[in-house]
Amino acid sequence: MRPLALGLVTAALVVPATASASADLARIVAPDGSTIAAAPAQAGYAYPADGSIAQVADVVAGSGALRLRGISLLGGRIRIDRAVVGSRASVEGVVVDGVVLPAGANRVVAVPGVGWALVLQRAVLPLPGGRRRETSVAVRLHLTAPLAGLPADSEVLIGLAGGSRAGVNLSGAATEIPADLVPIYRSAARRYGVPWSVLAAINRVETSFGRNLSVSSAGAVGWMQFMPGTWAGYGVDANGDGVANPYDPVDAINAAARYLSANGASTNLSNAVWHYNHSSSYVSTVLKLAQDYANGSATVPASVDTVAAAVDSQGTAARTGLFSPVLLW
Repeated sequence: MRPLALGLVTAALVVPATASASADLARIVAPDGSTIAAAPAQAGYAYPADGSIAQVADVVAGSGALRLRGISLLGGRIRIDRAVVGSRASVEGVVVDGVVLPAGANRVVAVPGVGWALVLQRAVLPLPGGRRRETSVAVRLHLTAPLAGLPADSEVLIGLAGGSRAGVNLSGAATEIPADLVPIYRSAARRYGVPWSVLAAINRVETSFGRNLSVSSAGAVGWMQFMPGTWAGYGVDANGDGVANPYDPVDAINAAARYLSANGASTNLSNAVWHYNHSSSYVSTVLKLAQDYANGSATVPASVDTVAAAVDSQGTAARTGLFSPVLLW
């Protein structure tokens, strides 16, 4: 998938009420996933002391949500007047480098000389026992260069809320695959005529089953690493919640199946996978892994993460298979 644009607009966001929840006002995360600094939900915040990287004027916690006012990053290069994370997440008054952005979730914006920011990130992670964790972040700043003592690839997360809620009791196949994802793959496979094992293999190579939801070097986003322009054409609201969300596994996996189907998966699966990522090593790795999954094998070829890293370094949509604790707190 070739990069088309860094902007991503989705419909109004509604996060279901959670059975249990946790929240932080801010978290600074090192490249290895360790926490450099964190702040609980309390009024006022600055990092470092001069607030040159991040400031929050005020925050109120309650009713399953954090309500933040006056978010400023990078000395005002990124400003958000109001943000709500948790129940009924939303943002208002978003300005980046003097440009006013429309309200919306999962919006990726470039910050030249610094990195990129993801405004109002929402993600869903299936959990054992039919539950799922839903997380939202008001703004996530990724540094591609050292800044104010923070190394490159550090992340600044402002306004974090997460919880879990009951879902359908799901079952799985190969132990490499999270059991709760298998019925999603199979449902999408039935709908679009794409082998479920291929969807699982792509998910494994692209984001390690949703464990690494970073934006790729090319700007690809979400569970199945779609370029925003491609998502605009193939994204689907498969779970019927009113939002086609690349960070929701049901929507993203169905969108991937739709994309593969449109590129002739039923007649030439290899070619369809090649359209997903223009790399012959990617295609062979995905298809070999899919075969193992279909056979119930838990053996993962050593080449999987190597191939994922290689195609990512070439500026494609693929991601490494490393576990990233940045989002899944």
